[in-house]
Amino acid sequence: PLRLMFRGVWALTDVGVCISQAVHRYALRIEGAPAHKLRQIYYGLPLPAPRHDRTALRAQLVSDVAGLPPDGIWVGIFSRLIEQKGIGYGLQAFAQIAAAHPTTHILIAGDGALRGDLESQTAALGLTGRVHFLGWRTDAPRLMAALDLFLMPSLWEGFGMTLLEAMSQAVPIIGSTAGAIPEVVKHGETGLNVPTA
Repeated sequence: PLRLMFRGVWALTDVGVCISQAVHRYALRIEGAPAHKLRQIYYGLPLPAPRHDRTALRAQLVSDVAGLPPDGIWVGIFSRLIEQKGIGYGLQAFAQIAAAHPTTHILIAGDGALRGDLESQTAALGLTGRVHFLGWRTDAPRLMAALDLFLMPSLWEGFGMTLLEAMSQAVPIIGSTAGAIPEVVKHGETGLNVPTA
């Protein structure tokens, strides 16, 4: 029924804008969009992007977040806490290397239906005190500057605006190969991509 609805909508539409090649492929394959009605325009950020004071931000977070080491390695996951974002897989991956990297901590900024499940998973994996849930933050783009690494383990992604926000603060990125992430993060050039399966 949804596909029929999409086809009806596309019949009444003059032009549709796709924010990535991945969305373009989805519109063609799943929505049945006519190729001649599609235009692709990537998201962007205003330039020059404001650069934020890393030292001040880290000091602020150390003050606000119990157990966060000032000289540790901080990995950020900034997103809605929903299945699409693959955060549980990111936690599983971290659990495999946590003992070998005792000063590494994960900061999760965002909220959503899976928060309780992710907190339980954190405890079950023995990562309590190493994973910090910051809740919803209106200053998340600014907080990017405090990170040593940005992680996006998404299972599907139409674009991933937070990738641009991390890049604007010169934060290294590890992302999955889902959806449009490899269009934004070029493996071995602008970050690393890890297969989703």
